[in-house]
Amino acid sequence: MWALPAWLLAGLAVWLITGPVWSTAPLKPDPKRISPAQGWRRLFSAKAAVEWLKALVKLAVLVGIAWAVGRGAWASMQRASVAGVEAVARMGVKLAAEFFAYTAAALVALALLDGLYQRWQHRRELRMTPKELKDEYKETEGDPQIKARIREMQAQISRRRMMAEVPKADVVVVNPTHLAVALRYRHGRDPAPRVVAKGRERTAQRIREIARAHRVPIRHDPPLARALIRVPLGKPIPEALYEAVARVLAEIYRARTPPTEA
Repeated sequence: MWALPAWLLAGLAVWLITGPVWSTAPLKPDPKRISPAQGWRRLFSAKAAVEWLKALVKLAVLVGIAWAVGRGAWASMQRASVAGVEAVARMGVKLAAEFFAYTAAALVALALLDGLYQRWQHRRELRMTPKELKDEYKETEGDPQIKARIREMQAQISRRRMMAEVPKADVVVVNPTHLAVALRYRHGRDPAPRVVAKGRERTAQRIREIARAHRVPIRHDPPLARALIRVPLGKPIPEALYEAVARVLAEIYRARTPPTEA
Protein backbone atom coordinates (compact mmCIF):
# COMPACT_ATOMS: atom_id res chain seq x y z
CA MET A 1 0.00 0.00 0.00
CA TRP A 2 2.74 2.43 0.85
CA ALA A 3 5.01 1.46 -2.08
CA LEU A 4 3.53 4.15 -4.36
CA PRO A 5 4.28 7.04 -1.96
CA ALA A 6 7.81 5.69 -1.60
CA TRP A 7 8.28 5.73 -5.37
CA LEU A 8 6.86 9.24 -5.53
CA LEU A 9 9.31 10.26 -2.79
CA ALA A 10 12.18 8.93 -4.90
CA GLY A 11 11.06 10.99 -7.88
CA LEU A 12 10.68 14.07 -5.67
CA ALA A 13 14.21 13.65 -4.33
CA VAL A 14 15.62 13.62 -7.86
CA TRP A 15 13.57 16.68 -8.80
CA LEU A 16 14.74 18.63 -5.73
CA ILE A 17 18.41 17.88 -6.48
CA THR A 18 18.50 18.48 -10.21
CA GLY A 19 15.67 21.01 -10.45
CA PRO A 20 13.09 21.27 -13.20
CA VAL A 21 14.60 21.19 -16.67
CA TRP A 22 12.44 22.13 -19.65
CA SER A 23 14.13 21.98 -23.02
CA THR A 24 13.12 21.31 -26.60
CA ALA A 25 16.72 20.67 -27.62
CA PRO A 26 16.34 16.86 -27.61
CA LEU A 27 13.47 17.19 -30.11
CA LYS A 28 15.59 19.05 -32.66
CA PRO A 29 17.20 16.95 -35.42
CA ASP A 30 20.94 16.58 -34.91
CA PRO A 31 23.15 14.70 -37.43
CA LYS A 32 25.67 13.98 -34.66
CA ARG A 33 23.16 11.70 -32.96
CA ILE A 34 23.14 9.31 -35.92
CA SER A 35 26.87 9.58 -36.61
CA PRO A 36 28.60 6.22 -35.96
CA ALA A 37 31.85 7.95 -34.97
CA GLN A 38 30.09 10.17 -32.45
CA GLY A 39 28.18 7.16 -31.18
CA TRP A 40 31.34 5.15 -30.53
CA ARG A 41 32.92 8.12 -28.79
CA ARG A 42 29.91 8.50 -26.51
CA LEU A 43 29.84 4.75 -25.89
CA PHE A 44 33.47 4.56 -24.76
CA SER A 45 33.77 7.95 -23.07
CA ALA A 46 34.47 8.44 -19.38
CA LYS A 47 30.95 9.76 -18.90
CA ALA A 48 29.52 6.59 -20.45
CA ALA A 49 31.68 4.48 -18.15
CA VAL A 50 30.26 6.29 -15.13
CA GLU A 51 26.72 5.74 -16.40
CA TRP A 52 27.44 2.05 -16.90
CA LEU A 53 28.82 1.86 -13.36
CA LYS A 54 25.71 3.55 -11.95
CA ALA A 55 23.48 1.14 -13.86
CA LEU A 56 25.42 -1.83 -12.46
CA VAL A 57 25.12 -0.45 -8.95
CA LYS A 58 21.35 -0.07 -9.36
CA LEU A 59 21.06 -3.58 -10.75
CA ALA A 60 23.13 -4.94 -7.86
CA VAL A 61 20.91 -3.12 -5.37
CA LEU A 62 17.73 -4.50 -6.95
CA VAL A 63 19.14 -8.02 -7.01
CA GLY A 64 20.26 -7.67 -3.41
CA ILE A 65 16.83 -6.46 -2.29
CA ALA A 66 15.09 -9.23 -4.20
CA TRP A 67 17.39 -11.84 -2.67
CA ALA A 68 16.97 -10.45 0.86
CA VAL A 69 13.16 -10.29 0.58
CA GLY A 70 12.89 -13.69 -1.17
CA ARG A 71 15.17 -15.47 1.29
CA GLY A 72 13.06 -14.46 4.26
CA ALA A 73 9.79 -15.13 2.47
CA TRP A 74 10.50 -18.63 1.18
CA ALA A 75 9.46 -20.36 4.35
CA SER A 76 6.40 -18.10 4.72
CA MET A 77 5.30 -18.92 1.15
CA GLN A 78 5.55 -22.64 1.87
CA ARG A 79 3.35 -22.25 4.93
CA ALA A 80 0.90 -20.04 3.02
CA SER A 81 0.61 -22.62 0.25
CA VAL A 82 -0.70 -25.09 2.78
CA ALA A 83 -3.25 -22.53 4.05
CA GLY A 84 -4.75 -21.99 0.63
CA VAL A 85 -4.79 -19.69 -2.40
CA GLU A 86 -6.02 -16.66 -0.46
CA ALA A 87 -3.14 -16.89 1.98
CA VAL A 88 -0.67 -17.19 -0.91
CA ALA A 89 -2.19 -14.10 -2.57
CA ARG A 90 -1.94 -12.08 0.65
CA MET A 91 1.66 -13.19 1.10
CA GLY A 92 2.49 -12.28 -2.49
CA VAL A 93 1.03 -8.81 -2.08
CA LYS A 94 2.96 -8.37 1.15
CA LEU A 95 6.24 -9.48 -0.45
CA ALA A 96 5.68 -7.22 -3.47
CA ALA A 97 4.97 -4.26 -1.18
CA GLU A 98 8.13 -4.95 0.81
CA PHE A 99 10.18 -5.27 -2.37
CA PHE A 100 8.87 -2.00 -3.84
CA ALA A 101 9.25 -0.19 -0.53
CA TYR A 102 12.87 -1.27 -0.09
CA THR A 103 13.55 -0.54 -3.74
CA ALA A 104 12.07 2.96 -3.45
CA ALA A 105 14.14 3.66 -0.33
CA ALA A 106 17.28 2.45 -2.08
CA LEU A 107 16.48 4.54 -5.15
CA VAL A 108 16.03 7.63 -2.96
CA ALA A 109 19.48 7.07 -1.48
CA LEU A 110 21.00 6.43 -4.90
CA ALA A 111 19.24 9.50 -6.32
CA LEU A 112 20.70 11.67 -3.56
CA LEU A 113 24.19 10.33 -4.21
CA ASP A 114 23.75 10.66 -7.97
CA GLY A 115 22.49 14.23 -7.57
CA LEU A 116 25.52 15.17 -5.51
CA TYR A 117 27.78 13.56 -8.10
CA GLN A 118 26.02 15.36 -10.97
CA ARG A 119 26.40 18.67 -9.20
CA TRP A 120 30.10 18.03 -8.57
CA GLN A 121 30.57 16.95 -12.19
CA HIS A 122 28.77 20.04 -13.46
CA ARG A 123 30.97 22.36 -11.40
CA ARG A 124 34.04 20.48 -12.59
CA GLU A 125 33.00 20.91 -16.22
CA LEU A 126 32.49 24.62 -15.63
CA ARG A 127 36.11 24.99 -14.52
CA MET A 128 38.28 26.33 -17.29
CA THR A 129 41.54 24.78 -18.39
CA PRO A 130 44.68 26.95 -18.41
CA LYS A 131 44.28 27.38 -22.17
CA GLU A 132 40.66 28.46 -21.75
CA LEU A 133 41.69 30.94 -19.05
CA LYS A 134 44.37 32.31 -21.37
CA ASP A 135 41.89 32.59 -24.24
CA GLU A 136 39.35 34.34 -22.02
CA TYR A 137 42.04 36.75 -20.80
CA LYS A 138 42.87 37.51 -24.43
CA GLU A 139 39.21 38.19 -25.19
CA THR A 140 38.60 40.38 -22.14
CA GLU A 141 41.98 42.05 -21.63
CA GLY A 142 43.44 41.68 -25.11
CA ASP A 143 46.25 39.60 -26.51
CA PRO A 144 49.46 40.43 -24.54
CA GLN A 145 51.51 40.36 -27.76
CA ILE A 146 49.11 42.77 -29.47
CA LYS A 147 49.09 45.03 -26.41
CA ALA A 148 52.89 44.99 -26.33
CA ARG A 149 52.96 45.86 -30.03
CA ILE A 150 50.51 48.72 -29.45
CA ARG A 151 52.65 50.05 -26.60
CA GLU A 152 55.73 49.84 -28.80
CA MET A 153 54.00 51.74 -31.60
CA GLN A 154 52.78 54.37 -29.15
CA ALA A 155 56.31 54.75 -27.80
CA GLN A 156 57.65 55.15 -31.36
CA ILE A 157 55.07 57.82 -32.17
CA SER A 158 55.86 59.64 -28.93
CA ARG A 159 59.59 59.41 -29.67
CA ARG A 160 59.13 60.82 -33.19
CA ARG A 161 57.11 63.73 -31.84
CA MET A 162 59.79 64.40 -29.25
CA MET A 163 62.55 64.31 -31.84
CA ALA A 164 60.56 66.76 -33.98
CA GLU A 165 60.89 69.28 -31.14
CA VAL A 166 64.71 69.15 -31.05
CA PRO A 167 65.22 71.53 -34.01
CA LYS A 168 63.05 74.10 -32.20
CA ALA A 169 65.14 73.92 -29.01
CA ASP A 170 67.41 76.73 -27.83
CA VAL A 171 70.06 74.43 -26.40
CA VAL A 172 70.84 70.77 -25.73
CA VAL A 173 72.57 70.01 -22.44
CA VAL A 174 74.57 66.76 -22.47
CA ASN A 175 76.58 64.58 -20.09
CA PRO A 176 78.55 64.23 -22.45
CA THR A 177 77.39 61.02 -24.19
CA HIS A 178 74.96 59.26 -21.81
CA LEU A 179 72.38 62.01 -21.33
CA ALA A 180 70.88 64.71 -23.53
CA VAL A 181 68.16 67.24 -22.63
CA ALA A 182 66.78 69.79 -25.10
CA LEU A 183 65.45 73.07 -23.66
CA ARG A 184 63.26 75.70 -25.25
CA TYR A 185 62.18 79.07 -23.91
CA ARG A 186 59.70 81.42 -25.54
CA HIS A 187 59.52 84.77 -23.79
CA GLY A 188 55.92 85.68 -22.98
CA ARG A 189 54.67 82.15 -23.65
CA ASP A 190 56.63 79.92 -21.29
CA PRO A 191 56.80 80.60 -17.56
CA ALA A 192 60.26 79.02 -17.57
CA PRO A 193 62.49 77.07 -19.95
CA ARG A 194 60.73 73.87 -20.91
CA VAL A 195 62.12 70.34 -21.50
CA VAL A 196 61.07 69.45 -25.06
CA ALA A 197 63.20 66.33 -25.52
CA LYS A 198 65.35 64.11 -23.35
CA GLY A 199 66.88 60.65 -23.39
CA ARG A 200 69.65 58.31 -22.42
CA GLU A 201 72.23 56.36 -24.41
CA ARG A 202 70.93 55.80 -27.98
CA THR A 203 68.11 58.33 -27.61
CA ALA A 204 70.62 60.87 -26.29
CA GLN A 205 72.86 60.18 -29.25
CA ARG A 206 69.97 60.72 -31.67
CA ILE A 207 69.09 64.03 -29.98
CA ARG A 208 72.68 65.22 -30.39
CA GLU A 209 72.70 64.19 -34.06
CA ILE A 210 69.49 66.12 -34.77
CA ALA A 211 70.79 69.12 -32.83
CA ARG A 212 74.01 69.20 -34.90
CA ALA A 213 72.08 68.81 -38.15
CA HIS A 214 69.92 71.85 -37.28
CA ARG A 215 72.70 73.85 -35.64
CA VAL A 216 71.17 73.78 -32.20
CA PRO A 217 73.85 74.64 -29.61
CA ILE A 218 75.11 71.72 -27.51
CA ARG A 219 76.54 72.44 -24.06
CA HIS A 220 78.44 69.93 -21.94
CA ASP A 221 77.30 70.29 -18.34
CA PRO A 222 77.08 66.88 -16.61
CA PRO A 223 75.62 68.09 -13.27
CA LEU A 224 72.94 70.16 -15.03
CA ALA A 225 72.17 67.35 -17.47
CA ARG A 226 71.67 64.89 -14.58
CA ALA A 227 69.31 67.37 -12.90
CA LEU A 228 67.35 68.15 -16.08
CA ILE A 229 66.84 64.48 -17.01
CA ARG A 230 64.53 64.18 -13.97
CA VAL A 231 62.19 66.91 -15.23
CA PRO A 232 59.08 65.44 -16.92
CA LEU A 233 58.94 65.82 -20.67
CA GLY A 234 57.09 68.97 -21.74
CA LYS A 235 57.23 70.52 -18.28
CA PRO A 236 59.03 73.75 -17.22
CA ILE A 237 62.19 73.38 -15.19
CA PRO A 238 61.92 73.78 -11.39
CA GLU A 239 62.99 76.99 -9.70
CA ALA A 240 66.08 75.29 -8.29
CA LEU A 241 67.51 75.11 -11.82
CA TYR A 242 66.62 78.65 -12.91
CA GLU A 243 70.05 80.11 -12.22
CA ALA A 244 72.05 77.31 -13.86
CA VAL A 245 69.85 77.24 -16.97
CA ALA A 246 69.79 81.02 -17.15
CA ARG A 247 73.62 81.09 -17.37
CA VAL A 248 73.55 78.57 -20.22
CA LEU A 249 70.84 80.46 -22.14
CA ALA A 250 72.53 83.79 -21.57
CA GLU A 251 75.70 82.38 -23.08
CA ILE A 252 73.72 81.07 -26.07
CA TYR A 253 71.95 84.40 -26.61
CA ARG A 254 75.25 86.34 -26.41
CA ALA A 255 76.73 84.05 -29.02
CA ARG A 256 73.76 84.71 -31.32
CA THR A 257 73.87 88.50 -30.91
CA PRO A 258 76.48 90.10 -33.14
CA PRO A 259 78.74 92.66 -31.42
CA THR A 260 77.78 96.29 -31.89
CA GLU A 261 80.22 98.99 -32.92
CA ALA A 262 81.16 101.43 -30.21
